[in-house]
Amino acid sequence: MGMKIDKPEMLKLLPNWMRTDEANIALSSAMDELFKAPGERVKTPRVWDQLENLTNEELDETAWELGIDWWVSSWERDQKIRTIKMAGAIMEKRGTKWAVEQLAIAAFGIGEVTEWFEYGGDPYYFKILTNATLTPGGIQQILNMIARVKNARSHIEAISVTRRIDQRLYAGCATRSHITNVILEGSVRNYTIRQLDMYAAVGQQAHTKNVIIEGYTLERTITQTVNTGTAAAPPRIRNTIR
Repeated sequence: MGMKIDKPEMLKLLPNWMRTDEANIALSSAMDELFKAPGERVKTPRVWDQLENLTNEELDETAWELGIDWWVSSWERDQKIRTIKMAGAIMEKRGTKWAVEQLAIAAFGIGEVTEWFEYGGDPYYFKILTNATLTPGGIQQILNMIARVKNARSHIEAISVTRRIDQRLYAGCATRSHITNVILEGSVRNYTIRQLDMYAAVGQQAHTKNVIIEGYTLERTITQTVNTGTAAAPPRIRNTIR
């Protein structure tokens, strides 16, 4: 039985034995008139093709309607949109490595799970690699989210955070030549000294800080590229006449 919101037929919602009663017919007709006007003003709800146009508050309401229990209302808009799009698939595969990875990807952009047998750890432990910004509250937030989708027997051992910094690499070379011409008693002696200096360097500095917070390891790596350039000295010519 189909019914349009702007053309309600409340009598059809009643069981057959109530549809012939005059009072029920009158009440249904009155309700049709009441619902008709607002129904004409209400547009058909559209969510999935309009996520990018929803406000933060509307995204929060959508997450509540979908029952996304790892939702964080303070997320950025793009995090919320990605999470809503992936929520159905994640819910269907709760308890799997894939679900944990997809949750992290949707929320933070990067999510990679390594299970205990892949790194030689204790049974049923796993590590996760992400690019989330971790504060003491942020760590607990991630742990709470993962707990919603992981299986009950698995336990998170460490959270590794990765950062990518793009910098230019410079390499160069310079030549320097020195020529001395000496004229002595009508004879010419040419002394030429040529020196080629090649300069090319690149440096990399990495700093890893391991912080243990309530049994979890937080790894942060900072990589810096040293840019080096060269300067070319102008040729120097000295002429001496004696």
